[in-house]
Amino acid sequence: MSTPLPARIIVVDDEPIIRDGLAEYLDRTDDIEVVARLSNGAEALDYLHLHHIDLVLMDVRMPIMDGPTALTRIIAEHPRARVVFMASFDDEESVYRVLSEGAHGYLLKSAAPEEFCSAIHAALAGGLPVSPTVNARILRELLPRYRNPVHDFGLSDRERQILCLLCQAASNREIAGRLSLSQSTVKAYVSSIMTKMGCCSRLHIVVSAFEQGLARAGS
Repeated sequence: MSTPLPARIIVVDDEPIIRDGLAEYLDRTDDIEVVARLSNGAEALDYLHLHHIDLVLMDVRMPIMDGPTALTRIIAEHPRARVVFMASFDDEESVYRVLSEGAHGYLLKSAAPEEFCSAIHAALAGGLPVSPTVNARILRELLPRYRNPVHDFGLSDRERQILCLLCQAASNREIAGRLSLSQSTVKAYVSSIMTKMGCCSRLHIVVSAFEQGLARAGS
C-alpha cells in the first residue's frame, strides 16, 4: 500500500516571526508539507494559480490584500482549497465575516502549535476547527435565538440529525461512524443540507443553524 502524500499547505501572514515559526513547526509534521510562506492575500492567489494547494492557513489582517478579500477569490477560483484563518484577537466582525463567507476554520494565534496541526487535520477531514474562545463568542451571540425557530429549510429527519452532529464539529468520518452510514452517503447529505440552507461551507451551515434555531450546543 502506498503512503498517502502529505497535505500541501501555504502559510500567509505579514508578520515574519509568526509566519516562519509556525511554518517550521508544521513542516516537521509527517503528513503536512508547507510549500510556501507568503505575506498577503495577493501573493496567495498568485501561488494558487500556479500550484495545487490543499489548505491555506491565512492571517485576517494583511496589507495589499487582506484575508477576507482573498477568501472570496479563493472560493470562486480554487473551490477545492480549504481556508483556515488565524488572528491575534477574537475580533467579532472578522469572525462572523469570514465564517459566513465560507472559511473552514478560525484560530487565534495564541493557540499552541499542536492546535494548529489538529485544526489543519480537522479542516482537511471536513471538520470545523474554531478556537474555544471564538466558539464561545459565536454561541453567546447565537444561542439566545434558538427558542424562536425561523425556518427549517425543508430538511429531512436524517438531515437534521446530521446537522446536529455538524454543530458538534464532527467530521464526515465521525458522522458516518455514529450513524452507521458510509462517508460518501454523509457527504451527499451534507451537500444537500448546504444546498437547502443556501450555505457555502460547513461553518456557514453551523452559523445558520444556530441563527435559525435548528440546533443547540451539545445537541
